[in-house]
Order: sequence, then structure tokens, then C-alpha cells
Amino acid sequence: MGVEEWNSLQRLYSTFANAGPGKGLFILRLAISSFLISDARTALLERPQSGNILHTTIAAGAGVFLCLGLWTPIAGAITAILELYLVFCRPENTWPMLLASGIATGLALLGPGSWSVDAHVYGRKRISLQDR
Repeated sequence: MGVEEWNSLQRLYSTFANAGPGKGLFILRLAISSFLISDARTALLERPQSGNILHTTIAAGAGVFLCLGLWTPIAGAITAILELYLVFCRPENTWPMLLASGIATGLALLGPGSWSVDAHVYGRKRISLQDR
């Protein structure tokens, strides 16, 4: 991977918070992903004829990505946009979807934290320059 590619990846992912903030981001990721996956499961089992299978599948997929902390800014942005869209499609559940959109937006802007796949794959690397 070239230096330019690495810098663009570093800009996509914010800093990977350690200790308390990292645990807080992990808890937020678990909260939003459990909501998304549970809502998708309910929609598929109780309302399979509703025709929102695409929305449900995207929400469940984003929930899995957020749970793992994989591509968190992208999954968070997709979740925020989808939940805002669903507010207008399903007005009976406005407040939970607005809350989910807010949490997803926060995660997209803050990043996944140190307890994530993103931190493991794209986190800071230690470069050791040794005399050869």
C-alpha cells in the first residue's frame, strides 16, 4: 500500500479512542447494532409482505458492520440516512428511528474506537527504522 493510499485511509477513519472513550464507542456500537438487527428481524418475521426487504437487509447489514466496528464511518452514514428515510416511510416509529439516526451520525463522525476491526486493520502502525 502506497503512502498516498495510507493517508487517505487514515483521513477516513478518525482517531481510535482508548480506555473509557473507546469503551463508550463500543457500547454505542452495540446499542445501535442490536436495535438495527432486532428491528430487521421483527420486520422480516412479522411484516414480510410490507415490501421493505431491501431497507431491512441494508439496515441489518449495517448493524453487523457497526457491531464489528468494520467500515464504521460508512456504515454509520448509511444507517443515519436510511433511518431518516424510514421516518417518513413508517411514521408510527418516529422517535426510535430518529434516535438511531443520531447515534449512527455520531459514530460516523467519531469513528469506531479502539475495540474494533477498523482499529486493528487501519489503526496506527508502529514503524521501526533499524540499521540494516
